[in-house]
Amino acid sequence: MARTWNLTDRVVLVTGGARGIGAVTAAELVRRGAVPVLADVDEPALAATAERLGGLSTAVLDVTDYAACEAAVAATLERHGRLDVVWANAGVAAEGPAELLEPEVWARVIQVNLIGAFNTVRASLAAVIEARGHVAVTASLASFAHAPGLSAYVASKAGVEAFADALRIEVAHQGVTVGVLHPSWIATDMVEEPTPSRRRSAACAPRCAAR
Repeated sequence: MARTWNLTDRVVLVTGGARGIGAVTAAELVRRGAVPVLADVDEPALAATAERLGGLSTAVLDVTDYAACEAAVAATLERHGRLDVVWANAGVAAEGPAELLEPEVWARVIQVNLIGAFNTVRASLAAVIEARGHVAVTASLASFAHAPGLSAYVASKAGVEAFADALRIEVAHQGVTVGVLHPSWIATDMVEEPTPSRRRSAACAPRCAAR
């Protein structure tokens, strides 16, 4: 049976919280009475979003740094006394055919999107287990629709999907639930600028989603 959540006073750590999906969802969490803690690598944007949403707690965080993830969780627990939900939402993309992408660029997408998701969840897991809380991970339609020109992104998001599926089974007996989000084309900074590979991916997405 699905759990019905009352979000009042629930502490929710959101990576990638400075803008886009993270920032918009943080506003909805505030509206529903939750206590979002926003984390992002972009300090000015993070501070502006936190202020706009009523002075939320923040953590300047590069999710590829596991020690920094641990520190963000520790600061959240020190300030709020608990952590009910962790949402690994931070992500980046790189475009272009694999033969032309620099290896370090391809690897950076994997480091942020996949390893960063693991780091975020792993650093938070003990507190979330104690709260019998929830783990959320932002995957993508690209977890299933493997568009050309986005090989690093689709590989990272397929990996995130697999990680969450395995984790869900591992923590179910501890009262923790795991959810995966699969956004498609949303007007965020990552996708606003039209490029050839984005147009090809967007054209493919409805057909792939129907399969």
